[in-house]
Amino acid sequence: MSDLSTKRLLVRNIGAKDRRRFRRVIHETTARCLWKDGHEFNAKTVDLCGGGVSLRTDEPCNLGDQIIIYVDQLGRLAGTAARKTEEGFAVSVKFVPQKLDKFVDQLTWIVNQRSLGLEDDRLSRRRTSSGQLIATYESGIVAQCNVIDISLLGVALRTSGPRPEIGSRVQIGRKAGRCARYVENGFAVEFLK
Repeated sequence: MSDLSTKRLLVRNIGAKDRRRFRRVIHETTARCLWKDGHEFNAKTVDLCGGGVSLRTDEPCNLGDQIIIYVDQLGRLAGTAARKTEEGFAVSVKFVPQKLDKFVDQLTWIVNQRSLGLEDDRLSRRRTSSGQLIATYESGIVAQCNVIDISLLGVALRTSGPRPEIGSRVQIGRKAGRCARYVENGFAVEFLK
């Protein structure tokens, strides 16, 4: 057998083991989902990777249907229903390169924080707080929010409505900021300097 034939066989064997481009990470968190027709439902993530997410839900799906998923701590994902699973269905997600890098970094941080017991790395001390305020999103949406906690550098808010895009501008009273990340049932805003 020639060297070239051996190399081809080796490549085929490696490909047969696992054809995924990205390693799947088991991470269960809440997700709010929206079909293209506007129907919303809640789900739980089973696992995630740079190419997709597996959802635990009773929601029926048609393969190929477009879906938007808001994953707590990770943000907005857009994709298509790729296959049905025992627990629900899997979604194939397409990222632009910059968004993929950011998503993988966020996912890596979450996994490392959990497995290594890392502390919260915020630069400013937070105070838990209560109260309501109005947040105006870059998209023009005005949302009534409840304060979860606040610091000199930002605020975490709870909302029952839609959340702003991660990275988009958010106006909190006279204070401007950017949506930094999603938290359970809300989002965090980093104030602009």
